[in-house]
Amino acid sequence: MKTDIFIFAHQDDEIAIFKSIKNSVKSDNNTLIFYLTNGNNSKTDNLDLVLKRENESKNVLAQLGVNPQNIFFLGHNLDIKSYNILNYLDIIYEKLKNIINSFNDEVIIYTHAWEGGNIDHDACFILAIKLIRNNSKIIAGYQFPFYNSYRMPIHFYRVFCPIKQNGNAVNLKISNSDKIHFIKYLFYYPTQIKIWIGLYPFIIFKILFNKFNYLQKIDKEHQLKKPHEGSLWYEKQKFIKFEKIILLFNSFLKKKFI
Repeated sequence: MKTDIFIFAHQDDEIAIFKSIKNSVKSDNNTLIFYLTNGNNSKTDNLDLVLKRENESKNVLAQLGVNPQNIFFLGHNLDIKSYNILNYLDIIYEKLKNIINSFNDEVIIYTHAWEGGNIDHDACFILAIKLIRNNSKIIAGYQFPFYNSYRMPIHFYRVFCPIKQNGNAVNLKISNSDKIHFIKYLFYYPTQIKIWIGLYPFIIFKILFNKFNYLQKIDKEHQLKKPHEGSLWYEKQKFIKFEKIILLFNSFLKKKFI
């Protein structure tokens, strides 16, 4: 038996990879889910929102067959708000490393793609790279796209579209029954409905026509460079410049841990 570890930045990120989670559970692998932020993007604390978002994800994951005891909200425990993973890379890495070291099984990691869409998503990819490079128990890693602005006009981005620079992309075939269920699950996140409602038609189209749940293998020797030409989505949003973030990520990757 293997252990499949799904590393998500936020509660609801599982939307992009429903089929992979379901396949993991059906395979009898040990399926573990980790959320690295508490899902609160406000400057003020909002425990009510945090708990609601956690319950939304737990509800959907239960539909996919995930054991609730295998769902871990590290971001809640460490009080990491959304868009702040890059400030907690060391402590998150240590936590995940120790958890993986406690297993006897071989491990496969699934996490966000290196795509320049969301700073927390890219930080999850960096954590996965470091874990894969430094732990022989991890036999493979896969990245999944969520959103990016590759070849898009300034105010637009693409959803669930893999970037060719990340290698060959394979999407899992989805039965008609699963398509119906996955579309239904999109509406299990009432706290996020205002954010997602405009995207639902595009996501539903992707699910219906099997343009969904893409996976690209993570190359542990991946050399960090800009995910794609042009402005990244978080640069367009004036959140952070890639030149700044690449320094932080490279410094973290070079750091030695006991």
